[in-house]
Amino acid sequence: MGILIVVNNEFRRSLKYKKKLILGLLIPVISIIAAIAINSIMKPSINIGIINNGSGNIYEELKEESSFINGLNIKTAKEESINTDMILGKYAAIIQLNKDESFKVTSLDPEANENIKQIINGYFSNKELKGFEDALLKIENEKMTVAERSGGFILLTLIITCTLSACNLIKDKEDGILKRFLISLHKPIIYILGTYLYNILNTIVQIIIAIIILMSLPIDIGITGMQLLVIGFTIAIIATSLSSFIVALCKSDLQASIVASGTALIMSLLGGGFLPLDKMPTSLKYVSNVTITKWLVVFIKKIEQGVDNTDILVPMAIILCLSIIMVIGSCKLGKKKFV
Repeated sequence: MGILIVVNNEFRRSLKYKKKLILGLLIPVISIIAAIAINSIMKPSINIGIINNGSGNIYEELKEESSFINGLNIKTAKEESINTDMILGKYAAIIQLNKDESFKVTSLDPEANENIKQIINGYFSNKELKGFEDALLKIENEKMTVAERSGGFILLTLIITCTLSACNLIKDKEDGILKRFLISLHKPIIYILGTYLYNILNTIVQIIIAIIILMSLPIDIGITGMQLLVIGFTIAIIATSLSSFIVALCKSDLQASIVASGTALIMSLLGGGFLPLDKMPTSLKYVSNVTITKWLVVFIKKIEQGVDNTDILVPMAIILCLSIIMVIGSCKLGKKKFV
């Protein structure tokens, strides 16, 4: 009963600030629609970074030749940020060109590394960049689907917006609202769970609105509206659970916002939100297992494949367990903090 009182109070409070309510509703909805729309029209491309260590005009010649291959982009890269650029997926490979026409290729994909070495060796022999067309076709067949890429980006966005909403807990403590609630013989955990329930209901409404709009647009997502709804509900559970834990962990709404942004970005990087899991280095693949983003991507892949329930249940169970752990953690932390 106490939880429903908190939900009702949160709803009434949101109605008092209509502009804030509309913005809080529209921004996530627009982000969800934009993520799916942009990912649906993305075409396969190969971004190659070039580090010119005194090789003369070779860089300019390579760039000119690349203009004749649709989807091949050659840009200047920086030696000090090679690892960062590769992990972020900025480049498929980075080529360091030396004065003596020797070169070094850096890529997270060993097969791509070898292919690009052969292509560049061929270029030094006959000045033709043959082989990139086949590589582009391979990328098209192996790339992350629209739903997988969109799911990772939507989760990143909703973690931030859900955290901003959950920060009402911190403000309520500062304004004395939480203290008055506790005087009425309610426990802090009731207020935390009430805020959590309101946030998850609010997020689900945003997702439903976004899906209704998406279904009316000529966008090929690759999955049905019902499948998208299941994925959306799953993302809502993850985002609200994590945001609740972050708010219980932080001392101010500014600190919570910074932690949420950083956590969401790191989870996306390590969990396969930007770079396909099978293209990651072996060490990062192991690290990705502890990120909930990785299991969301796997969950989406299983839904797309239309496999039997036993295959879908594994990532679903992991997601639910991690979400429950985060909610329990937020209650434990909040019990000491919000008193």
